[in-house]
Amino acid sequence: MTEGPGAMSADRFAALAGAYGAQLRHWPQSEQAAAAAFAATAEGRAVLDEAEKLDALLDLYTVRAPAPDLDTRILRQATARWKRRRWLRLELGLAGVGVAGMIAGMVMATILMPASLPNHRGFEENTAFSDTVSDFDTTEEGD
Repeated sequence: MTEGPGAMSADRFAALAGAYGAQLRHWPQSEQAAAAAFAATAEGRAVLDEAEKLDALLDLYTVRAPAPDLDTRILRQATARWKRRRWLRLELGLAGVGVAGMIAGMVMATILMPASLPNHRGFEENTAFSDTVSDFDTTEEGD
């Protein structure tokens, strides 16, 4: 039913009734005038009757009181989880520091050390883990 400016369609009226219930005073202020006009029709009254039934069912629902020790149980579980996670973070942190130390040591050994070794033949041939002077002769004796 859209007959003029400010008039409300049946689909819009049903959507608002589903969202805000049968009491037009709970509806958005900007929609109340158009909703009151549509509610005067037979179709509008049928939609509001269904919304009133749903409102009555929702009014019957009650929330149970929480258990008396609920807050204690929640705090106990949160504390236990926090302690487990703290140890995990500590272990991961120590592992990360160890890996960082290994990487720093490898950088120092492979980049900085070869330049200070005697008989330096170049980066491609020497590392801190190789000997710059051979321990044995690889040439044959008879040449």
